[in-house]
Amino acid sequence: MIDLPESDEITIMSQKLHDIFNAGGCNPTCHCCGHLIHVGNKFKLGHVSQELAEKAELLPGRSVFKIAKEHDVMLCERPLCSPEYMVFRHEREQEKFSSEGRNSWGSYSHPRSGGGCSIIDGKIVP
Repeated sequence: MIDLPESDEITIMSQKLHDIFNAGGCNPTCHCCGHLIHVGNKFKLGHVSQELAEKAELLPGRSVFKIAKEHDVMLCERPLCSPEYMVFRHEREQEKFSSEGRNSWGSYSHPRSGGGCSIIDGKIVP
């Protein structure tokens, strides 16, 4: 067993950690920008507060987070990539769609990243 990194702590993806995420049903990917996180890449687990999860749940269109409760999401090392930015970007996207008379399910909507897991209570949840 290996301990997962603390929330918001930049760490390097080791082969063992990558294998653990794969075994947990996760292909390590930044939930914000969609870049794959390979062995040797720096990454962080961004903390999604209960308040932010609930705010995101109320937004129209595709869901920003997998669940509406406190959890962590995998992010690359880029400072811009954060749970807060994910919500901000979604709000701006929805405003743009609305101003153009489109809904969020149109051809301009971005699909959820392919990472496929969240960290809930210290466990990888696909």
